[in-house]
Amino acid sequence: VKFPNPEEVKGALALAIKNAEAQNCDLILANDPDADRLAVAERDKVNGGFGILNGNEIALLFADWVFTNYKKNNPNADYSKCVMIASTVSSKAIKAMAKKEGFQFIGTLTGFKWMGNMASECIAKGLTFLFAYEVEIGFLVGDMSLDKDGIRTAAVFYEMANSLYNSGITCRERLNQLYQKYGYFCQKPGYFFCYDPTKMQIIFDRVRSLTNGSYPAKVGGFKISSVRDISMGYDSGKPGNKSILPLITDSHM
Repeated sequence: VKFPNPEEVKGALALAIKNAEAQNCDLILANDPDADRLAVAERDKVNGGFGILNGNEIALLFADWVFTNYKKNNPNADYSKCVMIASTVSSKAIKAMAKKEGFQFIGTLTGFKWMGNMASECIAKGLTFLFAYEVEIGFLVGDMSLDKDGIRTAAVFYEMANSLYNSGITCRERLNQLYQKYGYFCQKPGYFFCYDPTKMQIIFDRVRSLTNGSYPAKVGGFKISSVRDISMGYDSGKPGNKSILPLITDSHM
């Protein structure tokens, strides 16, 4: 395997998919070498091939499964005291879910040191922490330990998938049901390498002044609803355009 990290999906799951096809399996769960991330691939009912779920898709399935079971086991609970957390660069699908279902959603800086600390703070306040994730396929279910855990979440995902299969639907089909309920969200993550700090500064200065000397208003034909620039303490979606996340001045975010 050229890329052992399952986040690098093109190569990391090649052998797993080959073996799953040979064994006629419908679901692949894979961890990275230190087992703190979880990758998922599922057989497509139509073409028979395997489709890889991204971190946001896996997370929405987790959030649905965790909240569904919490409600089942705690029918009289105050759901407004339940909390789910995601990194700021992740999808806002769970935020939409929280708004509809009545629980709290909190965004943090990228990294589980931020999400784990936030979960700990919520628990100390008497809130019920349920789930946290980052789009880079890191997931945390429950409060047994407040860090991402690929092994524990693999077991939970298998439990969920088994329940879905027994009810006659796939994970992908359940995901589409959730999109219909909470809205459609799509994110195409990617990255470029730049090792020259001066060039990086030029690039980000240009981004910050694309539209009449300020942040861009559109991407292609799509209007940008809000811009958050943590390096400048700016967030157009908050009162006074002030970001509520910690200021990060040693990098661009």
